[in-house]
Amino acid sequence: ESIFIATALTFSSTVVVVKVLTQQGELDTLYGRIAVGIFLVQDLVAIVVLTLLAGLGNPEEMTAGAILRGIGQSVGGMLVLLVAALLSSRYLLRPVFKWMSASPEGLFIWALTWCFLFVIGAETLHVSPEIGSFLAGVSLAQLPFNHELRRRVHPLMNFFVMVFFVSLGVQMEVTAAAEYWLAGIVLSLFVLIGNPFIFIIIIARMGYSERTAFLTSVTVAQISEFSFVFAAVGLSSGMIDEGILSLIGVIGLVTISGSVYMIIYNHQLYRALRRSGWLRMFRAHTGPDENDEETDPKNHVIVVGMNALGTRIVRDLVAAGEPVVAIDSDPRKLEGLPCPTIAGSTEHVSVLEEANLAEAKLLVSALQIEEANNLLTFRGREAGVPTSIHAFDRLVVDELREIGANHLIQSKSAGTRRLATEVMD
Repeated sequence: ESIFIATALTFSSTVVVVKVLTQQGELDTLYGRIAVGIFLVQDLVAIVVLTLLAGLGNPEEMTAGAILRGIGQSVGGMLVLLVAALLSSRYLLRPVFKWMSASPEGLFIWALTWCFLFVIGAETLHVSPEIGSFLAGVSLAQLPFNHELRRRVHPLMNFFVMVFFVSLGVQMEVTAAAEYWLAGIVLSLFVLIGNPFIFIIIIARMGYSERTAFLTSVTVAQISEFSFVFAAVGLSSGMIDEGILSLIGVIGLVTISGSVYMIIYNHQLYRALRRSGWLRMFRAHTGPDENDEETDPKNHVIVVGMNALGTRIVRDLVAAGEPVVAIDSDPRKLEGLPCPTIAGSTEHVSVLEEANLAEAKLLVSALQIEEANNLLTFRGREAGVPTSIHAFDRLVVDELREIGANHLIQSKSAGTRRLATEVMD
């Protein structure tokens, strides 16, 4: 049981941290990238641990031969799934998903189908289904439209995470958890304070600045959803009882809740601790890191819809020396453009956030979809960014003006000339 608890405390929550960092717009910062790297390594370790755990079987039936056979079977099954994931991402998935890329709904259905196929394969090979779903995600992540897939799957992921936590809560015994109240407090404090303390030492010794080391260390001050999966597998196999599961659940509730606020107020915490002098003990340099620059575009033009009009606008603006970000739901239409591109539907706010709409100087829509143009006009007005919208039909002119469009493109040649003139001015 002690080994189970110690292992569960080593994993940090990828889902929670990535969600909070994305909301704060700091996922692509240096400390955000380091934190994600740490989580990926921990996830790989969790996969190995789950594989070994799946091979152990029922502890009452453990013999040396049974353990070796079980572990060998689990490791062999995981290797089969890993090879299948790597080969399929290289030779099978690209042509299939490229063919389906014009349909966002088709991409979503194919992604779910692929995930369930790997889960079924994991069950068939006597491997944990969590490993199958993880490897399915790894293979899908190699595709050029993985960001759009992530956006499409994200609401469903939130739903299943909620269902998972509900099912976990149903299994928790409050009275059993009360018996471990002192251990719960000590272990929660260790995760909230001890984990950051350990990581800030390691990251500072790797040559990163005091600021980067602190901000990164704060992001690992919680236990992971993999910890709960690990505990649930241990309970189902009879290696731990409901009391240990409840203890891990309480630690997760406390640390995840506490770390979210630590991440939200990480800059304020850093300034307060720096003024107090507590951070000097780690002996990290206080200058900026070389790679700690912002990667988001600024003072740029966002062009949505890569039809003939949108492509022409993009090429004319790039030729004039303007920074441009092109967006389209079909990745094939973005190929060969001389600017950064984003594959995705602008019905998702995250697509415009990825294009850094708040820092753009103009939002252009070349789409011939009335609802999408109305939404983009509203988003631009809400962000305080001027909008130039394709008024492809006289019937939409009054509505676009009423919503707040600053400029209407009613003729391809005249519209692009005026647009280029206004941007240059």
